[in-house]
Amino acid sequence: MVQKSHQKMKFIYIDSAEVWITISSNLKKVNGKTVDRLLVLNWRNVDISGLDRIGLYNNEIGNNIEVSKAIVSIKPTAKEGSFRTEQNFPLHYFNKTNLSSECLGFYIAYSHGNHLIAKNCIKAHPFWMQESYEFIKRKSLRNLMLPGTHNSGSYFEGYKKRFVYNLIDKYTICQDENVFNQLAYGIR
Repeated sequence: MVQKSHQKMKFIYIDSAEVWITISSNLKKVNGKTVDRLLVLNWRNVDISGLDRIGLYNNEIGNNIEVSKAIVSIKPTAKEGSFRTEQNFPLHYFNKTNLSSECLGFYIAYSHGNHLIAKNCIKAHPFWMQESYEFIKRKSLRNLMLPGTHNSGSYFEGYKKRFVYNLIDKYTICQDENVFNQLAYGIR
């Protein structure tokens, strides 16, 4: 907890624990096979006591969790960090009939013993503009763009790296997701 004084008023900020899942763009050899789209566990503001764990689950998590049911369970050694798992995130094929903001099968939990402190899941955000309409309706398109999303996670599994890139090859490979899926995930 952090206390700050400002013009005779006291503000108290509580740094609560946060956990979230991302997908790595790096390839990794797992049991002799190249695997892509590995899930990454991320956390911020966690304790690093002996009973604290961060776990990856493939079922929704209740208030009391069994760490033993985790696909992956780690003990955090720093208040903030990340851990790349060996769990692959499968490709999802979105279309106009299956768009949803529901969880996509993987959940992360931060627990102290069997007591849940924070949880989250990986999900798409296909309706972010509609849900944010009141906030964004007067913004220009330029002000809605997020830098860093173009070419993020760029690779092509069958691509053989050459010693000399030519300009066409270098800028042809852009994403491992089609444009519709990128928009369904909420990429702006």
